[in-house]
Amino acid sequence: MDLENIALATLSACDTAVGDEPRGRELINPEEAFFRKGFRSVVATLWSVDDPASADLMIAFYEHLS
Repeated sequence: MDLENIALATLSACDTAVGDEPRGRELINPEEAFFRKGFRSVVATLWSVDDPASADLMIAFYEHLS
């Protein structure tokens, strides 16, 4: 799958912009992994999210984005 130059990735799960930095390894979290793959923009969360509220937010986000 060619994932380079994708305009936007939306990661609506909990804590997708939070990562661990184990000793001796680079910091990586889902958000950073998408940037490293060439995505130009990433929407991610820094906290836990409520599933129904997250679904409503994503619907509104994409309605307004289009």
